[in-house]
Amino acid sequence: MVKNKYIMENQKSRVLAIISLGLIVLLAFGVLAQTIASTSGEYGQTNGLINKNKNVNNDPQYLGDTEIQAENFVKLVLIPESNVAKDGIAEYKIVLYDLHPQAKCAVGDASNEKCAGNQIYQYKISFKGNEGVNGKIAVAGATETYEGYAVSVDAGQSVSFPLSVATKNAGTSYFYVIVKGQDSSAEVEGKIVVFSNPENNVTTTEPTGIEGIPYGDDGIEVSDVSFFIGKGFFLNADETDGKDLDLKILNKDNSLEGKARIGKNSFRVEGTNTGNSVKLHFFDVDSNQEVYSFAGKILKFGDFTLLKGNLQNSNGQNVGTLTATSNQGDDIKNIVVPKYEEVKEKTAINEVISINEEITGKTESSDEVYVKAVKIEDEKFLYIFPTGNKILYVESVKGDKVSTTKIKENHEVEIEGYNVKVGSLEDDKNIEFSITKTE
Repeated sequence: MVKNKYIMENQKSRVLAIISLGLIVLLAFGVLAQTIASTSGEYGQTNGLINKNKNVNNDPQYLGDTEIQAENFVKLVLIPESNVAKDGIAEYKIVLYDLHPQAKCAVGDASNEKCAGNQIYQYKISFKGNEGVNGKIAVAGATETYEGYAVSVDAGQSVSFPLSVATKNAGTSYFYVIVKGQDSSAEVEGKIVVFSNPENNVTTTEPTGIEGIPYGDDGIEVSDVSFFIGKGFFLNADETDGKDLDLKILNKDNSLEGKARIGKNSFRVEGTNTGNSVKLHFFDVDSNQEVYSFAGKILKFGDFTLLKGNLQNSNGQNVGTLTATSNQGDDIKNIVVPKYEEVKEKTAINEVISINEEITGKTESSDEVYVKAVKIEDEKFLYIFPTGNKILYVESVKGDKVSTTKIKENHEVEIEGYNVKVGSLEDDKNIEFSITKTE
């Protein structure tokens, strides 16, 4: 009896030991699984899905839900985006737009910080040039650090600063202006164009050092707009979404025609302008149906042009605002050359023409060609005997390539992918170019 009791107790101990071992194994698997999940979360993924509940890197743009994109509340505009250097130096203006919503509080309501006054945001703005390109941003009262200049901007407002860029590189050189804030950042690309002979470069406008660029209607009226080529942004009605804007508009037969890109969508544009008032209609390039209409003003502020107004959908509902600035200096004349069309343009000695293709999406900077009429000479046979004809010397820039081409009066040559025909050369202030895209 005692022996049987001993055997039963021994079997019971074995069962308990097996159960305990099983519990230990299960517990170990549980800890291991938790560790794996935690480790995956540190890299932002769990079973191939981004972890929506953990911000281990303290990212200020983390929103807790990967299906929602972080908003960007700052926009940089460079005026002009391209400029021709005189003695290797060109002048620009940088405009920083803060896109944070402005405080909207009841009168007398000072219950929180935003109601007590509009929020002020801090940014660092800096310059970065390609090899051989140096820049200086003139920020009054600010000291430059390795992060750039410190700038303060009220919510929904803008400030601007002069920028001087210098290079000895011939051709087109590139640089970047970068701004970083606590919750937003932006970058804009600029170009400085240097022709081969510095003596022939046109004079650029000196910086005026204005404090800011107004959003309002106070500007000089622009009554004769032959074209508008510029970039900017679209901001929706409740100021929660913004998209890049690219505009190329020409004045044809007293009406405006061109193309536009808002975000990734391209449109055909038609419209009219009276004085500084502009009306535009945006058509889908595939269906040819009108999608949006625009009503605004085009204003001249010294050395750049501003286009700003409201955008409505086909039902007449306001969907937001468009803001764009001309992206070339006053010393550069812009033309757009569509395929299979001839574009005629009057020019003069030392005037620079920028030749662009029509918008088919986002235009590559490397496709842009600059040409300049340098001088007119009499053609001579054997370098001695005048033939009665004249020759025009034309300098061209595409990328870092600078070339000089001779064109006889009433003759045509190919320059960097374009057929350029020259008319009469009797008047060096009234030279006609006829330009077509080379097939």
